[in-house]
Amino acid sequence: MEGSIRRVTYFLPNKKPLSFTTYFWKKETYIDALKKAGFKKIQWHPMVVSQKGIDLLGKEFWKELIEHPFICGLTAIKS
Repeated sequence: MEGSIRRVTYFLPNKKPLSFTTYFWKKETYIDALKKAGFKKIQWHPMVVSQKGIDLLGKEFWKELIEHPFICGLTAIKS
């Protein structure tokens, strides 16, 4: 749902869990806000798992993340 709060926690080996709050916004919402702020050439970058990650944990381990990513990269250029 647009604007809903999400709590994300990363569990890293030998470290305390890292948690933070984020919000769900539709892609169109981001694009509209960026355009209104003067950004152009907006590009979305999908989640990619390195070959090292696949070799270490296997493709099946990453399947859910790749098929239903909760994070992605975004670049935009402002003239």
